[in-house]
Amino acid sequence: HRKQTIVDSAGREFPATDFAADPAAPVTYVCGDVREPGFGLSTELRAALAERVEVLVHSAATTDFAAAEELYQELNVGGARNAAALALEWGVPLVYVSTAYVCGRRDGVITEDQHGEDSGFGNPYEQSKFTAERYIRDCPGLGWAIVRPGIVTGRTGTGAIRDKKNLYTVVRLITEGKLRTLPGRYDADLALAPVDFVAAVVTAVVADTGRARGRTFHAVGAGGVSLRVMSDVFAEYPSFEVARFV
Repeated sequence: HRKQTIVDSAGREFPATDFAADPAAPVTYVCGDVREPGFGLSTELRAALAERVEVLVHSAATTDFAAAEELYQELNVGGARNAAALALEWGVPLVYVSTAYVCGRRDGVITEDQHGEDSGFGNPYEQSKFTAERYIRDCPGLGWAIVRPGIVTGRTGTGAIRDKKNLYTVVRLITEGKLRTLPGRYDADLALAPVDFVAAVVTAVVADTGRARGRTFHAVGAGGVSLRVMSDVFAEYPSFEVARFV
């Protein structure tokens, strides 16, 4: 809704054309609002798009851990419901980008089909994604596939990323010495997922929605990075402060 250009993680822009101006262009865009039914698109525009859209990928959400409850309901929950309704209207599958943290505070082995158990969450963001995912799974007639990224980080090899939010904010505050002591276990793992890997998983699901239908895919990388390893990396740089986890 806010941007009419396609930008990759390195900041490079790719040309796109307004669908209303040239529906036959290779890459087109429309401007809408996921908070509104039909994404706020007119009946005529939705009908025209129905002739071209083969799959709907829904990844719009606020990832702020401290947003107002109304925003979570409008964007994360309401947006997912509107996406499901639009996919049903167009008769296409929906690929929903969720989060690996819909498990909340549960421990141990958690299987993909344990999506109906609410045992508490670390923050309202996790709960909103859990609620949205459960709605999509239980939506009658909807063909869905779900991708659950871990903590999205920069591109493999270069670290390039468009927005430095969430974990990046915590890392910056730690290395600047503004967070000196914070809760955490040194043996706890962070499920880091490079942004290009997450994009590759979503692309693979979109390319084969037939086999992906009704399945959940975890885009969490090959292995976790412990807080001990992260702290040791900080310590390699003399200008960085190192927080103490307790």
